[in-house]
Amino acid sequence: MLLNTEAIVELDITAADALHTLCDELDRRGVVAALARVKQDLLVYLDGSGLRARIGDDRIFPTLPTAVAGFRASRGTPTSDPRGSTTTSTVRAVSGRGASASAEPAGCGPIPPAATPRRSRRREPPAALR
Repeated sequence: MLLNTEAIVELDITAADALHTLCDELDRRGVVAALARVKQDLLVYLDGSGLRARIGDDRIFPTLPTAVAGFRASRGTPTSDPRGSTTTSTVRAVSGRGASASAEPAGCGPIPPAATPRRSRRREPPAALR
């Protein structure tokens, strides 16, 4: 299963636990988890939660096309679609995973704080309303 993480920039402990639970279920079903559109900031959180090691760097991709190419390469199929385009609808699992993942969510450790401080999202009211 390929998870598009484009909109994910950080993980809290609840999200990390949910992803560990998802990995447990996918492992039970024989489905391999992979991540696409992973940003550098997210990798920090994946490291801290143990998810990066559990999923594996060979299953973490910077773009959807590289994820599709990785899936096809693991199956020994051509890296481009016969129609000349790369689609993600064919990606269901990335095969060829080595040893089974047996990491326990409880052993994740703390989630690291964001590398840069967040700016306040509070906006000042228009001058007419002050």
